[in-house]
Amino acid sequence: MFCILAVAAALRFAALNSIPNGVWLDEALKGIEGIESVRATHFQIFYPANNGREGLWIAVIGFSESVFGVNQFGLRFASALVGTLTVLFIFLLTRRLYSDRVALLAAWFTATGFWHVLFSRLAFRGILVPLLLTSSLYFLLRAEERFEAADRRGAWLSAMVGGIFFGLGFHSYIAFRVTPLLAALIFFFEMMRRRRMNLPVAPWTKIFTAWLLVAIIVALPIGIYFLHHPQDFEGRAKEVSIFSDKHPERVEVKVLLRTLGMFNFHGDKNWRHNYGGRPELLAPVGIFFLVGIWIAVAHARRAGWRAREEWLLLAWFAVLLIPELLSAEGTPHALRAIGVIPPVYIFAAIGADYLWSLVQNKRALSAAMLLLVIAIGSYDAWKYFHDYARHGALAGNQSFNQMQASEGALLNSLSPTTPRIVVYEDEPPAADSKLQSFGRVGYKLPMDAQPLAFATYDHPPATLISLPDELKALDAGHNISSGTVVVPLEGRQKALEQLIQHGAKLELHRSGALVYATAR
Repeated sequence: MFCILAVAAALRFAALNSIPNGVWLDEALKGIEGIESVRATHFQIFYPANNGREGLWIAVIGFSESVFGVNQFGLRFASALVGTLTVLFIFLLTRRLYSDRVALLAAWFTATGFWHVLFSRLAFRGILVPLLLTSSLYFLLRAEERFEAADRRGAWLSAMVGGIFFGLGFHSYIAFRVTPLLAALIFFFEMMRRRRMNLPVAPWTKIFTAWLLVAIIVALPIGIYFLHHPQDFEGRAKEVSIFSDKHPERVEVKVLLRTLGMFNFHGDKNWRHNYGGRPELLAPVGIFFLVGIWIAVAHARRAGWRAREEWLLLAWFAVLLIPELLSAEGTPHALRAIGVIPPVYIFAAIGADYLWSLVQNKRALSAAMLLLVIAIGSYDAWKYFHDYARHGALAGNQSFNQMQASEGALLNSLSPTTPRIVVYEDEPPAADSKLQSFGRVGYKLPMDAQPLAFATYDHPPATLISLPDELKALDAGHNISSGTVVVPLEGRQKALEQLIQHGAKLELHRSGALVYATAR
């Protein structure tokens, strides 16, 4: 397990400052809000900008940036750490439910799986969901076990820790809001199991109640916030809901088929979330996953309420797919379905363990199975760092605003005394940022400019100008001062050409794909 954790950490921290190159709009805004919150020592339960985001992750990112700097590594360090810890807790939970080998296989598939590695290297708050849910359930089951072993003190402590993790989940990502249904199902299944098997009910009731009460206390602040700001609770969910369509039942059929097919047939088409529509699971892992699902369902049918582990995993898988199944936008959506990563890889481990058990008495076949499992992880790692990270589609689609990263590097390389202007083609909407306004302090930036604001955050700020406003100023006889470096946001050369047409004395320069100008 130590070796698996070392691999997990290596795949998540290696070249984190450069792969993927650039940051997406959401990441940049979180980075800016995070560092500003830490430096101002002013944190919010909920940040309403950009459809609204829970404050926990922004605070975590801010503290990370305060240690490692406002750069890609500081921005994404927390995700890599959370991803690595998730591998550990998947091992611990699976080991408690099944065997050492199933636990090691689940940890290995998670540690090397392209799906989880990718999101462990991005500053999206969704990466918290697998960790917080897995750890909370692990400590709940551990508390139950300690209570029955007469270790009351250890039981209450484990229940409290698990409750803290579960409560923090409501401060993480919108998909976590369906987990009360999972908690209710877990409680119900365990109560039925104990009654059918004539086991005492009181220990489970006490432990679960303590776990739940602590979770409610931890989640209470954001619950109170949503009570007073209901529009923030439903805003983003309402935008992408299937019920916004005139025929939600037709949309749901499409969403269901796409979601069920995302694991083995056709995955997320967004290059930011996946390798161009490929299945979320590598083919052998996908086969293991199907075998594991089949084994779990078959055992649950045979054993009934005694199949505690299978009911837990099947309920987890079904409930955490709800956010994906109720959304019409961008399905299949690997980020929205991130909560099913633990049960998916545990099912794959169950399937792999079953197939391994069929050949374990044959040395050659058993060795081949081991090599296959190692090769799966090695290929997924190669797929991410070689195929995905170097693929031209990332830059071509501007998946991580690589152009703005290059523009930021150019601006940061200038002398601190050099005037610098960033030209934006449209009238910007409101959003906070570090970039200065053209003639006005405290200008509010569009989301499109956030990656550049992040890239230049701790450097002399550029002045953002709206092209329509600047064209009016040029027509009125004003011009850009000599020596000023002018950068078009996202490399739009047309913006510079329009300035020249209206009398701006600019000399165009090109550095690779980057186009900028200097004022004469």
